[in-house]
Amino acid sequence: MAKKYFSTFFILISLNLFSQINYIHYTVKDGLPQMQCMKIIQDSKGYLWIGTKGGLSKYDGISFKNFFIDDGLPDSRIIDIKEAENGVIWVLTQSGLSSVINDQIKHYPAHENFLFKDDNIVIDNSDIGSIWIIEGYYKKRLIKFSNGIYSNKFTSKKGQLRGLSFDNLDESIVFTELNTLGSKLYRQSEDSFNVEHLPQGTKWIYKYEDSLAITSKKNGSAIYKLTNNDTLKLFQFKQNMDI
Repeated sequence: MAKKYFSTFFILISLNLFSQINYIHYTVKDGLPQMQCMKIIQDSKGYLWIGTKGGLSKYDGISFKNFFIDDGLPDSRIIDIKEAENGVIWVLTQSGLSSVINDQIKHYPAHENFLFKDDNIVIDNSDIGSIWIIEGYYKKRLIKFSNGIYSNKFTSKKGQLRGLSFDNLDESIVFTELNTLGSKLYRQSEDSFNVEHLPQGTKWIYKYEDSLAITSKKNGSAIYKLTNNDTLKLFQFKQNMDI
């Protein structure tokens, strides 16, 4: 048994010593609009979209094509980028959403009292053309964007909204509401949101993606699979995790 462990260890060390990771460091000199990259995605055609604090960039593997305010962006600071199933690239700035189709930008101005700070775009795959965003300095409102219109669908009175995502299994929007007393998980039901069952003793939910919840409890953290109002513990940590 000892020889087996030793052989495995030697193989791992050998792979680590002889394997090399090659990378290229791109800067403004290579064509990036700005060095502080806030978001990067690869679309279905293989292009890289990079959001910076100075504009949006599209990389084809050879050169960068940059988009600025003069090209239709309402704001230079890019918060998030997502590609919809129909191939439209959606870009979120502090001033709201913009679509990119065939490298042409169309901006959809948000209400004057809306504030987008460090929020993420969530594409609603069950409702083509609809996008969900958590809005506000204190993250208290859930906004739905559809047909060029922003509408407030949920407002938290005592906490903050976190972990917004689309559950591919149930084809519904889910998010958590955090306050000093703990967490509540909300799931979309037609045009409203209902509180869903959580594991007993849950204090915080750090992230929720495709029915996977990472929670923090007094006696440690755990990963749960949440489906159909039920929970299945997948892994238990002895200590709390900060994610």
